[in-house]
Amino acid sequence: MADSIPNRKKRFKVLLNGDIKGTTVRVIDENLRQLGVMTLTKALDLARSRSLDLVEIARTANPPICRLLNYEEWLSQNRKKRK
Repeated sequence: MADSIPNRKKRFKVLLNGDIKGTTVRVIDENLRQLGVMTLTKALDLARSRSLDLVEIARTANPPICRLLNYEEWLSQNRKKRK
């Protein structure tokens, strides 16, 4: 018997700034350059100094990969792409 539950798009919770777990992360800047592996504290300080958000983009990587970006602007661009 087939499942009666319709297929649903998987929704992934995006972790931002203080919600990111762990002690070290690999950081990619707003220009897509790798800045290397650093402590989470240093990465958060870097994001704050650039007035950007630290967004976890690859949770299962070791260490997790995070990107510096303006999260609100990124969301807006993705909404436009989907329309």
